[in-house]
Amino acid sequence: MSALTRAALAADLETHAFGAPASASLTPRRLGAEAEFIPIETSTWRRCPLEGDCPAALLPFIRRYGGRQGWAETRTPKGTPCFTLPGGGTLTFEPGGQVEYSSPPCRSPSALLALLRSVVLPLRAAAAGEGITLLAVGIDPTGDADAAPLLLRTKRYERMADYLARRGPAGARMMRQTASFQMALDMDDEPWLRWRVLNAAAPYVTAIFANSPVYDGVDTGGPSVRAQVWRALDPARTGLPWSARDPVGAYLDFALDAPAIMLPAVDGEHWRFGEWLARAEVTLDEWHDHVTTLFPEPELLLEPEATERFPAVTTTVLPAGPASGVNQPLSDGETMVAPLSSAYARVVAARAATAITEAGPTIPTEETRAPRSRKAKGRK
Repeated sequence: MSALTRAALAADLETHAFGAPASASLTPRRLGAEAEFIPIETSTWRRCPLEGDCPAALLPFIRRYGGRQGWAETRTPKGTPCFTLPGGGTLTFEPGGQVEYSSPPCRSPSALLALLRSVVLPLRAAAAGEGITLLAVGIDPTGDADAAPLLLRTKRYERMADYLARRGPAGARMMRQTASFQMALDMDDEPWLRWRVLNAAAPYVTAIFANSPVYDGVDTGGPSVRAQVWRALDPARTGLPWSARDPVGAYLDFALDAPAIMLPAVDGEHWRFGEWLARAEVTLDEWHDHVTTLFPEPELLLEPEATERFPAVTTTVLPAGPASGVNQPLSDGETMVAPLSSAYARVVAARAATAITEAGPTIPTEETRAPRSRKAKGRK
């Protein structure tokens, strides 16, 4: 039987996910952002490969551009390519080759906006100059998942892809075709209230900032294909695991009931993490790894060690839209991680999204590739 217990896991959640340090109300709150883009070959509207001789290959382009900017190429803990920027932050890739810039913590919204402008706008402009369009949209509108292969074949991504593929097409679409814009805030001194607000706000935020009606060239008639994809992913690891009476217990039950896809399969099936806890030796690191494979609304992240980023963060995906006066929204609405300083985050997110959508298209225009109607595609 595992040395870990339910009580130990509950304490871990309360300390590292729902808790806040005593100094939270006395120290300035830092903030950051993650901006993801879907790379498309401008001339063909096909997805860009990560490597190869193709002029639109991402990694060679990033190496050329990053070399001129003083970026240092390293590897992530997953073993995937990573570029560290002189001003802080990193540029990495998602499983389908989506490009992600993660900023360092900033002390003010103005500092974050300036940093986003200095990194993202020149990157998108340089990419456009080499025939690469970095789409700022919630899901790839140009094709289906078959046109966006899994480009990062790590142990984690392959296990996740294999598990989700047995549950339907949403897994491939999520991993290889979606993108988002996320805001991150330091924990404050009201984590329980923030968690409650974030759970209540999640569906509304998704609806307000939805910007992915087009999929596989077809206007689906709905505002957010991305939201549909994430919610169809796997009922065991999506949804709203909320309880006003016992939020930690509700999330713990949710996590223990989810199949542990990062642990070995037994007779072709993945045990729930609760079964591993009762029947085998599991470690705290395996628990933390398991929690990162859960995708509820909002999503909870465990970061037990203080890093150069955020020891405990709030992330909310609030792309630009009509509320912020931006004609080309950055990405689809989604909420992740508690707690949320809602008014503050909304203003910062809208301004940040405005800053980094000043250059480049977000979806194919009529001049490049007009979305087909359902009738033209032959779909009902």
